[in-house]
Amino acid sequence: MTEIIIFLEDIDPVVFFGTNNPLLDKICSFFPKIKIMARGNEIKCMGEEGEITIFAEKKKAN
Repeated sequence: MTEIIIFLEDIDPVVFFGTNNPLLDKICSFFPKIKIMARGNEIKCMGEEGEITIFAEKKKAN
């Protein structure tokens, strides 16, 4: 199992995720094999290395 931590810099988490986290829910639906947790300005992703690699590539593309 692989884990990565993404820090949101210069972004207000409430504005980014929205009320009741609809954006986080959408991200989780795109990557059902990855456990994604958000706390403050930190997003922690845990899962198989291949899935985490795909997630990290998509994150870099945006």
